Amino acid sequence: MNIKKTLILCSSSLMMLGLAACGDSNNDATELVADTQGACPTVGNLTPVESAAGECNIGGIITEDATLTADMTWFLDESLQVGDETSTATLTIEAGTQIRGSGTDYLLSFPGSAIQALGTSANPVQMLPDSETLTASGQWGGLFLRGFEGISLDGEDGQNILDYVVVAGAGQDVDITIDGTTVTYEDNIVVNGVDENTTLTFVQSHFSDRDGFHILNTNARMSWLLATGSTRDGVWYQDFNGLIKDL
Repeated sequence: MNIKKTLILCSSSLMMLGLAACGDSNNDATELVADTQGACPTVGNLTPVESAAGECNIGGIITEDATLTADMTWFLDESLQVGDETSTATLTIEAGTQIRGSGTDYLLSFPGSAIQALGTSANPVQMLPDSETLTASGQWGGLFLRGFEGISLDGEDGQNILDYVVVAGAGQDVDITIDGTTVTYEDNIVVNGVDENTTLTFVQSHFSDRDGFHILNTNARMSWLLATGSTRDGVWYQDFNGLIKDL
């Protein structure tokens, strides 16, 4: 039987994302749920490859508006980048969608483009390692929101929106090259150079190999953040002129 993996995160803290709260830290596990979905839909200009029923491999650069649907589990194939120097796009991620990565797989919004992960308390968007259980950090790259601040490229930042999102088990070393400069990230969630149009609400980072939230050169607006199990800082920031409320 083909399966779709749904992670249940556990913490002594209140799970404000609508995930199951667990009394024993050993209960970090994966609940296996039957999945009978069909072939993979196109995602903008990309054609994902079906690896099993209800499971799609996706990678490349999205150059037009696109959606990741909740009826599939999406496995990253190296990098999935939204937009580039010549094209802007918005990637919408439906409530309840699960994205999985391994190694140096990562999800990036290029300056001028946007990721809008629109979860709910009952059905958060989950970005997780490609593994049966979540027991360690650094299992995949992470989620990176990149804007124009601090680079020579010019333009208007996209409207990144993270609502009810969990990013877990990331922080593998990833080299990101934008505008001729390469930066190495080792974090679950990076918010770098975006303006106030980027908002994070009810977002959890769990098991990051460095920082849970790595924030710099930004005016982003964030509220109800939860950082658990980070190897370095739950929240690290530099040149931050935005807002964090209820951390």
